[in-house]
Amino acid sequence: MAEYDLTDEDIITEINKLDAKINNINDKIDKLHKVITNKIDPLVELLQVIVNSNLKDISPVVIENKPIEDSDLYYKIDDNYICIRGKKTYSNKDIIKSNFNANWNKEKMAWSFLIFDGCEEKLKEFFPDITKDQS
Repeated sequence: MAEYDLTDEDIITEINKLDAKINNINDKIDKLHKVITNKIDPLVELLQVIVNSNLKDISPVVIENKPIEDSDLYYKIDDNYICIRGKKTYSNKDIIKSNFNANWNKEKMAWSFLIFDGCEEKLKEFFPDITKDQS
């Protein structure tokens, strides 16, 4: 084993350095613990509310099964938006996007854009065979 020529003073200095590093690590652990606790406590409270209010007795949300439309292109007025669906939406996406400023709506699985004056006529102009969904 190698021998070290350290004085008692050198050993105490090194021990003090290690002690300072350990204290620094402990401070960081305490800060992380506080952060984690602050994030977990609200979640635990929410879970307790759910358990205490017997939410398991509430019936699950039923998603309506809509028949798949056979039309190549059709549109539906939904609130202030027109949603375009059908078999040919993908092949016509560039026309839909550029002429109607439409965006893909993942929730509705359709191209949608804000209604504007004459938009239905413009749809018929670009897509003469498009139909209006009445459901």
